[in-house]
Amino acid sequence: MMNIRDIYDYCYCNRSIYFKYIMPVEKDATPKMKIGNEFHKSAEELINKQKIKKYIKNDEFKIITGRQLYSEKYDISGITDLLLESDKISIPIEQKFTNNYLSEGNILQLSAYGKIIEDITRKKVEKGFIEILPLGKLYEINIQENFRRVEEIIQEIKNIIEYEIFPERNGSKKKCSDCEYRRFCNDCE
Repeated sequence: MMNIRDIYDYCYCNRSIYFKYIMPVEKDATPKMKIGNEFHKSAEELINKQKIKKYIKNDEFKIITGRQLYSEKYDISGITDLLLESDKISIPIEQKFTNNYLSEGNILQLSAYGKIIEDITRKKVEKGFIEILPLGKLYEINIQENFRRVEEIIQEIKNIIEYEIFPERNGSKKKCSDCEYRRFCNDCE
């Protein structure tokens, strides 16, 4: 079974899938990863509820942290950072500890949560949010427009695993310095 985080990792560098599933190795958590994990521990306290309320008309929603999700249809699971839920809507929120732009991986990981939530709840998930913690910014993402790409990446990941493919690197060499698998690629220097 795949994890939704694999979608983000694949977008960062597709070789991460090979090292996670085909040739598991002892990986090194990068400094950025360690800091991000600490921030996730207090996720509910960090969410800017006032910013979210301006995007959502319904005030009757619960904020749920760490909801475990699984889609049998896609054979993928994950744990949401935050999930806004009411009788009518479900809105995933991803929290990122970065000073950088929103990456394709961030957006597609969020969209994958939306896809799974739709599959489980049968509620249409129109949007989600990515909160950039250090900057205090909240970005509204149209999840529906990314579903096709999410499905393509899920299939590409399944192909790497099933056929044990060591893919050409899709990440830039600059990303290699922040990669937990950097010790195992011979072309990252």
